[in-house]
Amino acid sequence: MWGKRTLGVLTVVLAVLAAGLVASAAPGDLDTSFSADGVVTTSVESGGLGQSVAVQSDGKVVVAGYALVGGNYDVAVVRYTSSGALDSTFGTGGIVTVDVDSKTDKGYGVAIQSDGKIVVVGESATDPMGFSYDFLAIRLSSSGSLDSTFGTAGITTIALGPSSDYARSVVIDSSGRAVIGGYASNGVDWDFGIARLTTSGGLDSAFNGGTVLVPFGSNDYAYGMVLASDGDVILAGTSGGDFAVARLTSSGVLDTAFSGDGRATVDVGAGDDTARAAALATDGDIILAGFSGGDVAVVRLTSGGSLDATFAGSGATTFAVGAGNDVAYAVAVTARGRLVVAGSAHNGTDDDVAVLRLTSAGALDTNFSGDGKLTHGVSGNDVAYGVATTSSGRIVIGGESATRFLAMAFEGATIPDAPTGLAATTGDQQVALSWSAPADDGGASVSGYDVEVSSDAGASWVTALAGHGSVSAAVTGLANGVEYVFRVAAVNAAGTGSTSATATATPYTAPPTTTVPTASTTTLADQPATTTTTQPEEENEEYEPQDGGIAPNPVWVG
Repeated sequence: MWGKRTLGVLTVVLAVLAAGLVASAAPGDLDTSFSADGVVTTSVESGGLGQSVAVQSDGKVVVAGYALVGGNYDVAVVRYTSSGALDSTFGTGGIVTVDVDSKTDKGYGVAIQSDGKIVVVGESATDPMGFSYDFLAIRLSSSGSLDSTFGTAGITTIALGPSSDYARSVVIDSSGRAVIGGYASNGVDWDFGIARLTTSGGLDSAFNGGTVLVPFGSNDYAYGMVLASDGDVILAGTSGGDFAVARLTSSGVLDTAFSGDGRATVDVGAGDDTARAAALATDGDIILAGFSGGDVAVVRLTSGGSLDATFAGSGATTFAVGAGNDVAYAVAVTARGRLVVAGSAHNGTDDDVAVLRLTSAGALDTNFSGDGKLTHGVSGNDVAYGVATTSSGRIVIGGESATRFLAMAFEGATIPDAPTGLAATTGDQQVALSWSAPADDGGASVSGYDVEVSSDAGASWVTALAGHGSVSAAVTGLANGVEYVFRVAAVNAAGTGSTSATATATPYTAPPTTTVPTASTTTLADQPATTTTTQPEEENEEYEPQDGGIAPNPVWVG
């Protein structure tokens, strides 16, 4: 007959085996908590094309682009909940379109302000035929209405040069100002173009008058932009068939500490090279992503503008993904320095979404999708134009699928490494612990630590603290004189990581404080003779373990 204990153990074993039959999600898998299968497409008016993505602090996903409305293109913005449903609290059923003046208006870049307002930039035609364009910036409230405190009824247009100007990217600086990047005609050819707006949508005169053109040679086009920690503006694109980067100070002048004159070019390989996106590495290096010839290209520059040779051996690397031309349009850097690159790969018939993840050293991260790269076809031409990562490790892309807005979510996190340097300090019925965070958080922020204790040399373990929020803790309610073993594991969105090396400690009772008598003028001769007998204490009475080594009703205190 099975005893209750044996039956219970068998039940647990069977449950574990059954759980093992269900494949757990791995980095690179579609995140099924987003729209059930990780993919959502949305038709906007007569046809819409998403061009960029941003994730709000509450996990909602914003995709910006443009849609055909009544015969003209208008700016279009779609917002999804964190679970991938259209957000009914935004615009009309989760969708907003903005017509500037009954001509062609397109959105390309999007950024979320700290107050939740949404800034979209792109281009607005200055004539009915669409021969000339200006930079366009609109600001929406968190509910999707035009923000009347910005520009004219929520809209600002900016002329940089004598002819057309096209905005492609936007970032919000530490003062809440929108910095817009793209390219502009100088009357002869094209230059990098930058504008900075005040928080009310006017040109910021403190930024070299508000607008700046940066020439390299002939026909220079900028697409991606990022802000450095010192406020410098870094704009990336192409010039003369090479990657091109310009760095300007926060006052809008070229930073001569960068490559001597504030400009750098990189010849990645044979064929045309174009940087379509820029991001900042955790050490301040500049990450550029785009294409070289027909392959995805990634470049890493130092903050001074030289190639970082610790990246892929030379500072530049390329990757073949599909059967035809492969392009990177977006790049993001995780908290631990991994690079997530998104774009498209041609499958021989049309384009599929392509996502790659690299180590900080420029190698494909084989923890992601098995070999560091993946493609996914939805319907027709599918392209990722924007990518964002979240603290939970989710990778979100925004773009287009045929003539629909596209949003996709991929798993990005693995369990974290073990914490290191666990140390224990004993006290009276307690032990103070300290440790260091894991070297690799698995691609998702560490949400807490599980502290375990054993009073039988590690034969069995009890959880003393679950999800503890710091790298130090006090475990109390212990029995003095008992040797305890401790270990710690980090927890993130993917689960609990492996445990640290152990630390051993034995709580003790501090000896009683000895009181030293104060000096007196009475002499020994003045005192009567006395005899003092010292009674021995009961040997080690306070060190006897109780209830197998753990005191009744112990209290675990962090």
